[in-house]
Amino acid sequence: MVARILAAKGLGAGALVGIMMPRSDKMLVALLGVLKSGAAYVPLDPESPGARILALIKEAGIGLVLSDASADLPVQSLSVAQWEHQKQKDVQESSKGRAYVMFTSGSTGAPKGVEISHANLNTYLRHAQGYFESQTLGAVASSPFTFDATITAMLAPVMAAKTVHILLQDQQEIPELAKIMQAELPFVFKITPAHIAALFGYLDGQSHARHRFIIGGEALKTAVLHRFTEHFPNAVFVNEYGHLVAGHFYVGKAHKFGH
Repeated sequence: MVARILAAKGLGAGALVGIMMPRSDKMLVALLGVLKSGAAYVPLDPESPGARILALIKEAGIGLVLSDASADLPVQSLSVAQWEHQKQKDVQESSKGRAYVMFTSGSTGAPKGVEISHANLNTYLRHAQGYFESQTLGAVASSPFTFDATITAMLAPVMAAKTVHILLQDQQEIPELAKIMQAELPFVFKITPAHIAALFGYLDGQSHARHRFIIGGEALKTAVLHRFTEHFPNAVFVNEYGHLVAGHFYVGKAHKFGH
């Protein structure tokens, strides 16, 4: 539906569409719809200050924003409730050009937009499908949508025909993550070393599930990793470097400890 709505509005290859939603199933629907339309999405954090949201809309040249609720913005916005009332048109799918534009935090200056092409995204997703073994149920999405770690947990399982378990943003993220990790159901987790440090206060005992932990976003210290592996003796750990910093993905070697 989303792709057909965008097509009816003339938004396809080359266009930029903002997605301003909390992490949810509707956000995933919006993301997939924008990609199917051939346009590129720009994630906008609805909890960011209004000035930052307006600045990103202007800097990126966003023509339309998909939101979970009505929003007062300088460009057209469509809330989830409005989707079914929009005109629709057949989609001319395109896998050329950019797939999304993600902005840096701006902690060292003005936020900078990094463009990722459909080709680069597809290359990574083909690689990431290798994280899903036959018995793996899916991936747990717990990172902010404005952080590219979300790609691994939200798009890779879709391509692998697996489940996307989305932690809603109103949930207690770390306790809920620990609960899922300690169950015996195997999932893929895309987390940061900061996640690991916070999880130590909630992990109790061991889980023998064949989880896959894809770790990135910042430096991973050996001592922290070894302490974490003690809780998951059958898991595989991958140190993966994100492409917003490097320009493309660097993928680390997978390790299985204790064997």
